[in-house]
Amino acid sequence: MRPVGFYNIFTYYDLGITYLKEILQQDVYKIEPRNTKGHRKHNVVVHKLISQLVPLKKELKEDQQKNNILQNNQIENNNNTTNKLYEQTGIKCQCRVTNNNEKIFLKELLKFDIFSEDKTIKMLEKI
Repeated sequence: MRPVGFYNIFTYYDLGITYLKEILQQDVYKIEPRNTKGHRKHNVVVHKLISQLVPLKKELKEDQQKNNILQNNQIENNNNTTNKLYEQTGIKCQCRVTNNNEKIFLKELLKFDIFSEDKTIKMLEKI
């Protein structure tokens, strides 16, 4: 908030009092002729939150797009460097396949809710 806004907020009460005194003189006591000019005047400027958020949303979108582009570039660079390393060393990327004995062992491990030392020793002995 700007200093002008603070000033307007703090002087709003004083302006309201003078406005009410004018109405009292004009409408109630009928001492002065009725003057309706300036009755709707506001001393505080109202800003809608939506109008302030629209530029922020645009900036956030732009930042996210820039970050996404940077991340994609980094991923591509990482992939390129790993591919170059594999090509230079001649090492191929391989996936390990579990055999049937390992599948059975893992299936037995997943049966237990609580895993105690005795059970671990028995399972290790089976291997």
